[in-house]
Amino acid sequence: MKITSINLAGTFAPGKHLPRAFVRIARPVDSDQIEIETLIGEPGPDEQAERTERIDAGSHADLASAARTIQMALDGVRGTKTDSLEYLRLLQLLAD
Repeated sequence: MKITSINLAGTFAPGKHLPRAFVRIARPVDSDQIEIETLIGEPGPDEQAERTERIDAGSHADLASAARTIQMALDGVRGTKTDSLEYLRLLQLLAD
């Protein structure tokens, strides 16, 4: 079995009708990269509504950095190291 993609929805901001963000994490078959697509649910005037990032699936530093970025987008706040570990584990599922 091989996991090829994971879809996530963030928390709801007070008074909002959509999650803060949606994130799709994917690794195409035979690719050395993981693609991370982030969509902001209800972007503010200074927020980019959509962002795509590609990281090296074999780089622990890239995976850890991406986990922190995903955590912040989905939760709406900068979390602790343990908060981002949940997302690091998901990224590692695709890195294998």
